[in-house]
Order: sequence, then C-alpha cells, then structure tokens
Amino acid sequence: MTSPAAEHQHTDGDGTKINVTILVPSGKTKEKIIQELFLWHFGPDSAFTVHRCRLEGPEPYMDNVHAVEMELEFVGQDAADTYFEEMLPQLEAFGYELGPLHPIAAGD
Repeated sequence: MTSPAAEHQHTDGDGTKINVTILVPSGKTKEKIIQELFLWHFGPDSAFTVHRCRLEGPEPYMDNVHAVEMELEFVGQDAADTYFEEMLPQLEAFGYELGPLHPIAAGD
C-alpha cells in the first residue's frame, strides 16, 4: 500500500502523533501479525514513523496477541486522515479491527 503521503514518510518529531490500537482476531500467530501488519502496513512505503509499539496479550503473548498498540507520527493531519481512510478496509480484510485513535498533544 502506498499512500500519497508516503513520499513524506520521514518526520522530525514535529508531525501529527497518534496513539493507535489495532485489535487482533483470535488465532493469529506472531508470524501472521508480522506478515500482515508490520511488513505490509508498516513497511518502507508507509506514510508514518513508528515511535513505540507494544503487543498486548497473556503469556506466552507472542502467539496470543490481543492488540497491537503504537505511537505513529505523520507529517501532518491530512497525511494521517488519508492513511486511516485507506488502511481501514485493508485491515478489515485480514480480520483486524481499528481500535480507538488518540491524538497526542504537541510536546508530549
């Protein structure tokens, strides 16, 4: 997936930061999550910088992940809006759900 914002993927800390939660359907192994999310959605053509990523689930969590929480930074709000409009149907096609989005105030 290449967004129109992908050409501006490198940020310097002054972009639009958003905490994102992606809900993982049951039965997804860590290999599937890496393949479907990290290599595809968050690859070299992504429209954002990942500042933080956390997997949530019971031990052994790597094969029982319930959610992936990330802090993403986009060049601007338009790039973020475009990305989420494009990403949502693609996530749903793989059985994932987009959880709450929480904008991060500048300086946080």
